Amino acid sequence: MADPPEEESIHNAKSGEPVSPATGDDPASHTDSIHTHQETEPMEVHHHAHHAGKRNWKSYFWEFLMLFLAVFCGFLAEYRLEHVIEHQREKKLMRTLTDDLSSDKITLQTYINWRTQTHSDFDSLLLLLSAPNPEDNAFDVYTLLHRSALRFGLPDINAGTISQLTYSGGLRLVRSKVVSDAINKHYLGLNRMKSTFEIEKELRINLVNARSKVLDAKLVAKPDPQPDAYSFMSKAPSDINQLMHDILAARQINRSLISQLDSFSISADRLHVLIDREYHFE
Repeated sequence: MADPPEEESIHNAKSGEPVSPATGDDPASHTDSIHTHQETEPMEVHHHAHHAGKRNWKSYFWEFLMLFLAVFCGFLAEYRLEHVIEHQREKKLMRTLTDDLSSDKITLQTYINWRTQTHSDFDSLLLLLSAPNPEDNAFDVYTLLHRSALRFGLPDINAGTISQLTYSGGLRLVRSKVVSDAINKHYLGLNRMKSTFEIEKELRINLVNARSKVLDAKLVAKPDPQPDAYSFMSKAPSDINQLMHDILAARQINRSLISQLDSFSISADRLHVLIDREYHFE
């Protein structure tokens, strides 16, 4: 009974066909089957979606319009921000300028006061030297000339803010033409004073040279408490006359500077009021 299967196995071997075991699956055969199935399975291809139909000009127009509006709105926002920053800087500069003007007012009044006293000293000197015998008034002449001959100068005007406005392009921030013109006009007055002061320096040097011919330097350097100890180095009418001429010139330029200082002080007050009104400062 066991012979037929054996014959069949031999027959299959002779025919060249593979012989399968009676029980179980061949692992190698199963792997080859899976591999063959994977190779023959068609690959899945994904296609990109395309717009249905052809785009018209309206779609391009709306895209362009939206892009244009985005850029334009960004420009407006940047311009507005820059405008706000410049306006804040303008108000800050104007506030600082009003503080400078208030400080200048005090300094200007101080210089006006002592220049007025110097003007009075010059008047007294001219009167004393015009006497029939000027040397009788030697003590007073020494005292007044010692005090007034080299008493001159200009106040230290606060120039920090105006320098920013003038040289750093800050003046373009001032939107009010009235304020801008008033600022320019005010500080032109300072330039006029400086020009006058240059002339005064030359005249005061001349006054000191004329004084050196008439007064004793030892008494000028170390005053003597006794009025009788004073006398002139030169009693020559020409020397005394030259001294009086130089006093007259110094008095005239001093009076001119008093007038300019007073005008500058009034201008500072007006500019201060104008800025307060324009920028609503309290």
